Parts: sequence; structure tokens; C-alpha cells
Amino acid sequence: MEESYDNDGFNRRLRFAASFISTGRPTTRTFDSCFENFDGDVIALALYLRSLKRPDTQMARNLWKYIGTKEQIIALADKYPARTKHELNKLSETFMPRNQKPAAASDQ
Repeated sequence: MEESYDNDGFNRRLRFAASFISTGRPTTRTFDSCFENFDGDVIALALYLRSLKRPDTQMARNLWKYIGTKEQIIALADKYPARTKHELNKLSETFMPRNQKPAAASDQ
């Protein structure tokens, strides 16, 4: 999986992690990399929020085998009020190293 620090990269890593968790298979290096772009907490939070919206899915049922404890994730939800896809993307950007942040439209 290619590393990407933009919103597409965040969304791609989130989709991959959700799909992987749905399968219930053992973790891989590729799966682990979904959480290594400085914004792993945001990916975990987004997965948790997704599981709340669709608790009947395999991803929701398998989630706690992959992302720590419910208490840890609830603490993240309390710490970061982001709830929408757009807010989660913006929160993800705040964790990027300065030299990796996408250029503003006026900078191009």
C-alpha cells in the first residue's frame, strides 16, 4: 500500500482497514501501515464511529480484536470532537509533519 498524506490517502487507508477488519484475518504489515501515518488515532476513531453507525456489520463485530480497548477509543472520541468525514479528514491533516502537509490552493 502506498503511503499518502492527503485526504485521499486517509480515506484509502480507512477503507482498507475497515475491509481488512471485516475479514477477521490475522494482521499484516500492510494493515499495520494504515495506522502509521501520524494519524493512527484518527483512523481508529473513524473505524469506531463507522461501527456505531452500522453495528450489524462484520467490521463492527471484529473491531475490538484490532484497535485496542473500547475505553481507549471512547477517550479519543472525547478528546477529538470530529464526527463527519470532512472533520476526520481535517483532523488527520493536523497530525501530518509540516513538510508533508498538502499545499494550500493559494500556494500553488
